[in-house]
Amino acid sequence: MKSVRKVLERGCQFITKHSYSESAVLQDVRVTSRLPAVSEPYVKPTTRKERSMGDIPGPSSLPLIGALWQYLPGGRFYGVDFNESVKSLQKMYGDVVREDIVPGFTVIRLFNPDHFLDIRQAEGELPARAMFGMLRRYNELYNQNVQGLLTSQGIEWQQMRREVQQKISSPQAVRSFVKSQMSVAEEFLDRMDGLRDRDGTVNDFLPEIYRYVTEAIGVVCFDGRLGVLNANDRDGQNFIKAVNTSLSLIYKELFTPPLYKLVTTPMFKQYCENMDTIRGLSEKHINNALKHPMTDGRMNLIQQLSYQSKLTYRQIFTFLSELFFGGVDTTGHCLVFSLHALSRYPEVQEKLYNEIKDYSSSDICNGALDSSSYLRAFLKESLRMFPIAPGLGRTTSKDTTTAGYHIPSGTNIVLHYDMAGKDERFVPNPTEFIPERWIRPIPTYISPYVTVPFGFGPRSCPARRTALQEVSLILIKILQKYKIEATTEDLPIKMQLLNCPSKPVSYTFIERET
Repeated sequence: MKSVRKVLERGCQFITKHSYSESAVLQDVRVTSRLPAVSEPYVKPTTRKERSMGDIPGPSSLPLIGALWQYLPGGRFYGVDFNESVKSLQKMYGDVVREDIVPGFTVIRLFNPDHFLDIRQAEGELPARAMFGMLRRYNELYNQNVQGLLTSQGIEWQQMRREVQQKISSPQAVRSFVKSQMSVAEEFLDRMDGLRDRDGTVNDFLPEIYRYVTEAIGVVCFDGRLGVLNANDRDGQNFIKAVNTSLSLIYKELFTPPLYKLVTTPMFKQYCENMDTIRGLSEKHINNALKHPMTDGRMNLIQQLSYQSKLTYRQIFTFLSELFFGGVDTTGHCLVFSLHALSRYPEVQEKLYNEIKDYSSSDICNGALDSSSYLRAFLKESLRMFPIAPGLGRTTSKDTTTAGYHIPSGTNIVLHYDMAGKDERFVPNPTEFIPERWIRPIPTYISPYVTVPFGFGPRSCPARRTALQEVSLILIKILQKYKIEATTEDLPIKMQLLNCPSKPVSYTFIERET
């Protein structure tokens, strides 16, 4: 009780010491645009002396359950979408928020891209990320304790990243996948003809998008067609369901004490069952790909990793199953958000169509995507307006300072670029969809950290170019044949680890006159 009373007394002293009048706050906002222009008081430092992490404002922490009380029944955020909860936290506490989720596990939430830069500069060569605890535990128990890029840390992570980097991330590697991914896009376009009703509308389109992205990432990972676009395919549908379920369980993990580290909880058991489905299908296709003959003297990705890297079979299997697993919801949601943007902004759709309307398959295979400046700008603006993830997680690998606070090594940070990208302090006219803002010469300076959907630095997504190519190919094929119209004006979004539509999405595809 004495310790609790002492914490409360310190909190009261802090509030009293750092209180500001509303007029003083408004004056501070006029002085510098870096200060948050919100209705809540901004607490200006009373001294230039560096403050400790304990001084960062945030919700109160209760014994045993920390700040988790907010998300439990009776808490202010119980039943509230996570994105709305985070908006409320920023409004209440400002651009730097501390949440002691449970005792011993603290998260610092940052909302200003200037502060993101501080974290980037403090990353070092071995950036860490405290995420995917259940996946790490699964690998410990059922994967010979071999961790992939998502869960490995330190030298182990660095060595694996170096081995796969050139084979999946380089422009040359990505271009080598164009032909096979384009064949998937063409087949999907044929499938769409049978999905359209008399008016050209495809209802509940997201499951079909999952089919496309699963097949398109499959040809990269396994150098062969999986058959997911076949309506009778069951393996692919079970895989997609397992991916969706496992991601929703990882989201629940964020707000649940990690008892799975001690006992097999029902949630962890369900997670393991879904991971068994994902890993089982991955291993089946990996073993098939190893038997493929080389095409034109070129080894496929699995053969390159097997014969041209120092990775073991188990490491290759873990990496590829993660790549396969990670490419479904992320790329699928990027595509559905892009289609929504095209349907909502017909003038943007027309500009994009004019850029790509004459592209032939040969043009695309010979590098036409590299010169598609409006397409690239459109995708970046789409990812700003409709971010795939609600933020970017990092764990500091050394002591650093941001916003005047000392952040010690080992601190869990979330960079909320999703909110920074919609903040008028950092993006002019943030509610307007303007791809031109990203075309050089950029008319107005915008921090490069204001939208980082694939991360940054050494721990950025290695499949970024492959995913964007996958989305670009199907958008080109669709736009060359159809005009896209929205069936509803809004696209409600919910957060389940990733942002996703909260209700079925439908589009009308009107065939263009030839």
